[in-house]
Amino acid sequence: MYSQAEDSVSNIHKRWALTKLNPSTSKASFVITCCAFTALVVLTNAYVTGVGFDNYHYLIYYVVVGNVALFALTYLDYTLLKGTSLSKLSKIFHVSAFSYLIWLLTLIIGMLVPNLIGSNGNAANTSYLLEGLLFVAGFRICMFKSVFGATLVRAILVGLIAPFTILFFFMPLQFIPEVFSNPVALGYGLAIVAMGISWAILADRAGRPEIKSTFEVLQAFLAAWTEKDGTRFERIAEEKADEKPVSTFMMKFSLNKTNGYSLVIPEVHPGPFLSVGGSNLPYVLYNAFSGRAMVLHGVSDHALNIPSKKEVDRYLTSLKSAKKLSSHSRCSRPVRVEDGHCSVTGIRFDRVCMLILSMSPKGMEDVPYSVLSQLNHYSKKIGFDSLLLIDSHNAMGVSLDAPQTDQLLRTAEHCLDKLVAAVEYPFRAGYANIKDIPVGAAFQDDLGESGLAVLALCIDNKWSLLGWADSNNMKNGLREKLLKKLESQEHHMVEICTSDTHSTSGKRTRNGYFALGELSKEDSIVEAFQALSHQAMESAESSSLELYSAISSIKVMGAKQLDDYSSALDRSMRLTKIFLCALAVTFVSMTLLT
Repeated sequence: MYSQAEDSVSNIHKRWALTKLNPSTSKASFVITCCAFTALVVLTNAYVTGVGFDNYHYLIYYVVVGNVALFALTYLDYTLLKGTSLSKLSKIFHVSAFSYLIWLLTLIIGMLVPNLIGSNGNAANTSYLLEGLLFVAGFRICMFKSVFGATLVRAILVGLIAPFTILFFFMPLQFIPEVFSNPVALGYGLAIVAMGISWAILADRAGRPEIKSTFEVLQAFLAAWTEKDGTRFERIAEEKADEKPVSTFMMKFSLNKTNGYSLVIPEVHPGPFLSVGGSNLPYVLYNAFSGRAMVLHGVSDHALNIPSKKEVDRYLTSLKSAKKLSSHSRCSRPVRVEDGHCSVTGIRFDRVCMLILSMSPKGMEDVPYSVLSQLNHYSKKIGFDSLLLIDSHNAMGVSLDAPQTDQLLRTAEHCLDKLVAAVEYPFRAGYANIKDIPVGAAFQDDLGESGLAVLALCIDNKWSLLGWADSNNMKNGLREKLLKKLESQEHHMVEICTSDTHSTSGKRTRNGYFALGELSKEDSIVEAFQALSHQAMESAESSSLELYSAISSIKVMGAKQLDDYSSALDRSMRLTKIFLCALAVTFVSMTLLT
């Protein structure tokens, strides 16, 4: 179940690059639109009609009039698309930028081809103008149907109005009949429009029967990503979600001077992405524990995403009925076992064991559920009552294959074997989070709202520190640099974990987020952890540990839902590739024959 879900998520991640095709800002689209349209006007009047050649006043007139009409028609698009899912002026400009680039490139290619093949192409230039116009119309229909959520009839009408109207504003009226005079060019142009309409119909149905409308999911995703409005995606995800019991462990370190501190290990996963469901779950839990908690990544994957904020509230309410499992006033010193890229760090609290798994600097995706299942069985076999398994999530990588999973299991079992015989001591505990130290503006969008924290344990008069970052993973190699630098400062940092928050997602990167260290400077991160370590050690006092467990029955997205999205994307992409190949063949033959 879990590995299959991870495969689907990895596949969805591969499609993430498509969201980076549009310009990064509406200002960039505005500039591209102006430049492409101006070049189109100049080429049309200087070389297609010839009336603007060496007549700069004439060209300036049509550039000015044309651009004024262009922006009026852009606003008309916005008005006509009012009420659709993503009707925003910025997105209209994104469409305009691509539209006029397509039109311009079609005209330029049409002007160059006759010279390359040695024919007289002057008479054909107006044909390329028509073909570019209809190419743009087909493109706009596809965009207004798929991205904006217009009905097909509405998308066709709005898609055709502006391109045909703008033609009257950037070339002399007497040349317009000539544009439509070539039946071959008109046929090719209409074929391209027909392909656009056919793609819009078929691509929307590509996910059926599991996904009724592929475009509806796309629009819900874009609304969440670009508009920070996750309500539509939450509705879709919750309808397809499954009720499931999930567990949450809470390790509360009781202190006399303060209200204590907790390590929270939820089985649910922080996701799916910014503004949807449990994407900011670590910070929500951090607040629920009054800012005195590390929310660690348990063994869970995207199948255990909470689909909506309503379900997040249900989950939080269920934690209030957590049951106390045991109390401990002694613990072992941390034990670390390494084997190749595998690193397992464990601490024993009598018959309770906490293990932290890492594959840094190679990295890995979420730890498979099979690892937890087998280690639970093994830990009970050698005498432990409870196993708290933590995925450190401190380096980016791919899903583990079978040999890597076996290696990780062997390393963890070796660590458990050592912990069985480990001597236990009374301990002191201290805690500090980012609010306890001055950090200024050192951190960027690669760090979530909970910031950084350190838990300090003094065991047998020796300090062991656990670092934590509310981030979506860490830059590969950063963990090693931090451990080395902090060790050199006499801070025995046994491990650094992240929460895997998805509140920092939705960025225009290959992964869709910035891992810690990709934006924030490494020196700033080291300095912050050094300050947190000092603060945590200074605040330490005699402590005991209470272990709590809560079972929550909530809706989670489930592996099937992710598989359905992945399958719909695959089918849509295959269909799109077929249409793009057909478009390429049509365009080449159109270029040669007209």
